[in-house]
Amino acid sequence: MTNTTTVSEDITTFAQQITMTWRKAAAAIVETGQKLLEARQRLSTSEFLELKEYLRENEGISESTLSKLQAIARHP
Repeated sequence: MTNTTTVSEDITTFAQQITMTWRKAAAAIVETGQKLLEARQRLSTSEFLELKEYLRENEGISESTLSKLQAIARHP
């Protein structure tokens, strides 16, 4: 049988680790969207389309995901 104090400590530890990871991931999502918005402003339309194509082909990021990332960055 497991000691309930140990279980509670384990749960607390996992909860803290998961929360920290989630916050980092959320921040990275917003930052990625911000970088896309910055690129959209600074690059010509054709360059931005080329960037999106590169990200789709080489990183597997879909058009839908790219659009959602930008939307998230506009309204974090």
